[in-house]
Amino acid sequence: MQPEIAPDGGLDWDQMIGSILERWLTTLWPGRCRFCRKPVQAEDPRDQFCGPECRAEWEKVQEARIAIGSRDLRQRGYD
Repeated sequence: MQPEIAPDGGLDWDQMIGSILERWLTTLWPGRCRFCRKPVQAEDPRDQFCGPECRAEWEKVQEARIAIGSRDLRQRGYD
């Protein structure tokens, strides 16, 4: 994946990192923890975590994705 060139001539790292995090957060591995990929027993993909620690760490990554996306939108002139 190649980053796009930002209007100032630099690389658009926010967009590239955001895309990577988005793909990682939304990829479901049936029968695997969404964070560490260890085997789990869960019927609902939203509950596919092997424990509260993995859920908390996954949520930190989700918060980072939101922060990076918000900054990217602000830098491109969206509120």
